[in-house]
Amino acid sequence: VGGAAAMELSCDTLCVAGGWNPRLQLFSQAGGKLRFDTARRCFVPVSDSAPGGIVVVGRAAGETLPTVADVAIPIGRNVFVDLAYDVTTADIDVAIREGFDAPELVKRFTTVGMAPDQGKTSNVNAVLTIAQIRRTSPGDVGATTLRPPYEPVSVDALAGSCRGELARPIRQLPLHDWHEAQGADLEVYSGWWRSAVYRRAGESEAAAIDREVRHTRSRVSVFDASSLTKILVAGPDAAEFLHCVYANGMRNLRSGQVRYGLMLNDEGIVKDDGVLACLEPARYLVSASSAGGGATYINMDRLLQTECSGLRLAMELVTTQWCTLCLCGPRASAMLHELLPALPEDVPHMTVHETSLEAVRVLVMAVSFTGERSFEVSVPAGRAQWMCETMRRVGERYELAPLGLEALDVLRLEKGYLEVGVDTDVDTSPLDVGWAHALQQKRGDFIGKRSLSLPAFGDPRRKQLVGLGSTSVLPVGGVIVAADGAMQGHVTSSAWSPTLARPVALGLVADGRARLGESLAVTGEGRRVTATVVDARCFDPDNTRLRA
Repeated sequence: VGGAAAMELSCDTLCVAGGWNPRLQLFSQAGGKLRFDTARRCFVPVSDSAPGGIVVVGRAAGETLPTVADVAIPIGRNVFVDLAYDVTTADIDVAIREGFDAPELVKRFTTVGMAPDQGKTSNVNAVLTIAQIRRTSPGDVGATTLRPPYEPVSVDALAGSCRGELARPIRQLPLHDWHEAQGADLEVYSGWWRSAVYRRAGESEAAAIDREVRHTRSRVSVFDASSLTKILVAGPDAAEFLHCVYANGMRNLRSGQVRYGLMLNDEGIVKDDGVLACLEPARYLVSASSAGGGATYINMDRLLQTECSGLRLAMELVTTQWCTLCLCGPRASAMLHELLPALPEDVPHMTVHETSLEAVRVLVMAVSFTGERSFEVSVPAGRAQWMCETMRRVGERYELAPLGLEALDVLRLEKGYLEVGVDTDVDTSPLDVGWAHALQQKRGDFIGKRSLSLPAFGDPRRKQLVGLGSTSVLPVGGVIVAADGAMQGHVTSSAWSPTLARPVALGLVADGRARLGESLAVTGEGRRVTATVVDARCFDPDNTRLRA
């Protein structure tokens, strides 16, 4: 610049600054005018143009900003004005010669200032370049209307791959240290450090998963479910609001009852699932997935402020206030009653109970993601270690053992339970996962209802969730093809079942429910295998164990 010799530098990161520029977004949006300060080489507010009630002071008014020397700007293909979009001074020169000489037109001709930084590093330099080419002053060129306030980018986010966990911290469960002490292989699932598997000395991961599955089916295991999203909904109109949010009916849910539900978006696509517990009249606890729960809460809050703004209720995200430990297996019920003797003798499946132990509030929800009798025992997060140790002492005579996420996935797959986001995609409707009967029983409006009436959702060629039987473990993501080679869908989940001693899998298959017994080919991971369309419920299809 200014006749200086070119230099070549080796570096890992290039930081680009757009000079000292006052933040005048609000002032500009309110109708205030800007002028170019020649000494400071930036735009500052015209004081007498400020709308009523607005006074600009300090650096926003250009005060105390340093002066900047005026230099000639080279016009060429290697002189960049906007590095993010590769706009050079030569591009701006072409725009002006083509008649696009105003800053708004130059912006649209070259895309200068349209990059992720929205012109923070390029707008002033673009104006200076336009002024030089047109042989006028930057003040005569003017500036585009500034956009509303923006969120600055943190320095650690600009540091590239060396930022560690600063840009997106990974959350820890209340019992994080306990899981480490148990020898858990901790991995990141949905932004949380969670236990994938608890391997013993010399044990492979596959062997550990096999052992944990068998133990859960024959004894009792404990799974840390604290990462599940928990949303407290309370108020006179809470039931009506939740009836609108869920695709299945919720108005008739009574105190002490729990119901599984699907949540759809406006297009009728499955976005999340979970269980809804009625703690008492007008007070509900929504338990959503770990992965999609945050977005579910934001969406529920949006609905409360838009479509449901007249309803009387309040919501609170209470995920981190609780530690939730799930007891699952044929011995779970007996252990639960020894652990919490104040509970009623009968705790039916899909019910919720509030009790206490040593003056500590305990919430028990009888729900299952394994096909075994299971109970989610929740206590305040600050009492997590105490409850864990209490469970350990009581559980010794029941052979209580920890259960990791990988084994849990096998257990739910044996049972044929879907996992939203894994066994569904961006085109999956509740009809595709066998919810036609539940939707027919629903009375009243709900999110996504109108979209489900579109002809496309009744197309028999739509992919439906079904079970897939085979003699070898199918590749997840493997393409399912018919005899004529036409693509019919893909494998969504697949694993070896220690309980059934054979592979189990789920897949989205075109008109799958009408093709039970049909053989299809699956290609993936460099191999081609044959699979048969079967009922997804491989283990305990009649729910005998859940009703035990």
